[in-house]
Amino acid sequence: GLFIVLGGILLGPQISKLMFTSAEYHKWVSIAFLILFFQIISMYFLATLQVQNAFKQLSLTKILPQFLKLVGLATLFYTSTLNFENAFIMYMSVGPLVLLLSINRKNLMPLKHSIHLGHSGDFISVGKWIWVSMVASAGIAHFDILMVRAMAGETELAKLIAGQRLASVILILSTSLSLVLLPKVSSTTTVKQLQYFVRKVLTYLPLLLIFTLILIPFTPMITLFILGERYYEASGLFNIYLIANTIAFILSPLGLVLYKLKQEKFIAFIAITQFIFNIIGNYFLIPVYGATASAMITLMCKILAALLMFPILYKHDIFKR
Repeated sequence: GLFIVLGGILLGPQISKLMFTSAEYHKWVSIAFLILFFQIISMYFLATLQVQNAFKQLSLTKILPQFLKLVGLATLFYTSTLNFENAFIMYMSVGPLVLLLSINRKNLMPLKHSIHLGHSGDFISVGKWIWVSMVASAGIAHFDILMVRAMAGETELAKLIAGQRLASVILILSTSLSLVLLPKVSSTTTVKQLQYFVRKVLTYLPLLLIFTLILIPFTPMITLFILGERYYEASGLFNIYLIANTIAFILSPLGLVLYKLKQEKFIAFIAITQFIFNIIGNYFLIPVYGATASAMITLMCKILAALLMFPILYKHDIFKR
């Protein structure tokens, strides 16, 4: 975590100039790296909450920071002080809030007495490859906003964020699903149990696909109703992110299975591949196609993750009956 903070501060101007064709964004790059530090530290405490089966507190850490961010953005909007800088600070405040909410009296103590190898403690043991996965995934979300703002302007940025937020309901459901299914996957001990788990999860797949297909024709109406005419053009991005988040929803429980199969390196490889693909794609396409390019790159990253993930699951016979 400290290495990332120092790297972000020292290399901020160079990273800013390379990614955004200007060094003026270096302070925002440094802030993004600082937030990654908070996320890395909070990852440890979130892991201890999983070990303790403190799922109420775990759920609170996922919901309350997002709610407070929304309240903050709404307050800025209604007081006519909402601009890029203030909005970016609101988004970046989520990481520190998650860290504060994830700490309790028990997880400040050493974990050696609460982890039982072979069960949940073994499943969520925190290794370097999990950190790599987390940093790469978080980096995609942070740099998307900065790159669109720098390369396409604030109008395109507004469309991007509007589309992301409207489609985030699927992403929230995906996170909730992971929290609910985590103890179930953690308690499995055989391949047959994992196969049964995957079959149960996939039985709900048709319902999710039907929900997404029904929602897509209504996205212009939903966008107009919630955000007004100013953001009507964001309905196209809403559709793209809706499909991308649906794929993420499907991949979420399968990712838990990969962790159980001790494929942390492979998960890190998937995250790094998505991160590199996202940065390169954004760099070349955002100047031409604006926010739509960023949304399409995000969708392609999810498809890429699926293409990389399914072969390894087939190799371990996870889809066999």
